Amino acid sequence: PALPSLNIIQNPSSITYYPPILRQVWKWKDDTLGNGRDYILPKPRALRDFNSLLVGQSFTFLEDNDNNSNGGGKKRKVVVEECATLSNCARMDVLLSTKIITTSSSNNTTEEEDGTLLPITTSKEAVRYIVSNVLAQQVYSQLKGGSSSTTSSSSSWKNDLKRFFDLPGAVIVDNNNNNNNAPKTTTTSSPNTKRNKQYQSDIQELYTSLKSTSLPIKIITHFAYIAAGMPKSHPSRPTSSHVITFRPYSSRDAHILCQMKRSIEVSDGTKVTLILQEALRAGKACRDESTVEEILVLKKFGSGKSRFGDGDVPLDLAKMAAKAAKEKAIKPSIKRCIEKLEALNASKSISALRQTADLFLQTKLQQTTSSSKNVSPKVESILRKRMNAILHQPCIDLREGVGGDVDLIELEVLRLVQKEIDLVLLDQ
Repeated sequence: PALPSLNIIQNPSSITYYPPILRQVWKWKDDTLGNGRDYILPKPRALRDFNSLLVGQSFTFLEDNDNNSNGGGKKRKVVVEECATLSNCARMDVLLSTKIITTSSSNNTTEEEDGTLLPITTSKEAVRYIVSNVLAQQVYSQLKGGSSSTTSSSSSWKNDLKRFFDLPGAVIVDNNNNNNNAPKTTTTSSPNTKRNKQYQSDIQELYTSLKSTSLPIKIITHFAYIAAGMPKSHPSRPTSSHVITFRPYSSRDAHILCQMKRSIEVSDGTKVTLILQEALRAGKACRDESTVEEILVLKKFGSGKSRFGDGDVPLDLAKMAAKAAKEKAIKPSIKRCIEKLEALNASKSISALRQTADLFLQTKLQQTTSSSKNVSPKVESILRKRMNAILHQPCIDLREGVGGDVDLIELEVLRLVQKEIDLVLLDQ
C-alpha cells in the first residue's frame, strides 16, 4: 500500500570540511531550537514556530524527463504540509510530509521559476532547497545581524535572552514574505548586492552539505533507532566525533526519549507525529526488561561509562542485547508505523476522491438545471447510485495500495461519472 510523501533533512554525518554557514547553522540550532538541555532550557515555542514556518513553504521545479525527446518535462510544485523537528546536542532532523502538484508542461530548462540556478529536478532536491533557504534566512536574520559591530548593546542583550530562554521571536517569521513561495522571495531579501550574492552562495552551500532522505521506510527506521539509542548515523559536529554503543540502562542515553516527547508535543501534522510516537514506543520497548530480557546482562554496568563510576559495557554483550532489541522492539514498531501510515494515507485519498466525485456530480446537475432541464430527485438518485458503483473498485484499490497514481484515478472516475450523466440525461 502507498505511503505518504516524506522527507527528512539532516546535518551531514560525515564531512571533511565544514563551511562557515554550516557552523553558523549549528550555533543557531543550539541557541534557538535547543541543544538537548530539555530539563533546564526547553524550547517548545521555538520548535513550534520553526515547524509552522516550514509548513506551507513550496518550490516549483522542472522535472527531468529522459523519455521526452524535446528535452522538456513536467512542472511540479512541492508543498510542505506537515513538519516536526528533533533538535538536541547530536543532531537537527527536520521531518516533513509533502504533496506534489503537477502545474503544467514546459520546455524551458534555463532557470527555475523560484529563482535558483541549482539543478533541481526532483521533489527530494526541492525539499532540501526549501529547508536550506529557511535556515539561511534564520542565520542571516539573527547571527549575522546580531554580531554586527553596529548592533546596540540593548539589541545584543535581547539576543542573549532569546538564546537562554524560550521567548517569542526566537525564530524569525517575516510576515511580509509569501510563505507559499519562500525561495522566490529570498532572492531579493537583501538590498545589498554583495551580501545578496553571498546569501545565495550560502544557500547553495547548505543545499550541498545537508543530507536528505525521501524513502518513508528508511525515515521511519531512522527515528526508531534514534529513540532506541542505536542511531545508524551520528551527525558530526565541527569539533568532535562519537562512538555509539547500546546502553539501555544509561539515563544519559535515555534522555533522547524526553527530547522526542518535546518534539511530538509541538509537531505540526498527523503523519509526522505518528512517526515520532511509534519511534518513542520503540525506544521505551528497547529498555523494557519484560520485552527484551536480553538487556539484563547489561544492568550491572549501569550507565556503561567508567567516568561515571560504572564499568564500560563489553562490546560483545552490547551487540547481543542490541540484536535482540532490534528483533523484539524496533522491527515490530516499524511494521506497526508503516501499517498505520498506509491506513491513514488510504483513508485520506479515499475521502478526497469521494468528495471530488460528489462535488463534480453536484456541479453538473446544477449546470443542467440552470440551462433548461430540471433534474428530478429520481434521476439524481440513479446518478448517485451509479457514481457510488464507479467509486467502489477504485476505493478498494486505494485501501489495498494497488490503485496507482491518485490523480489518474480521479480523472478516470470523473470521466466515467460524466459518461453516466450523459447517458441518464439522454434517456430522460
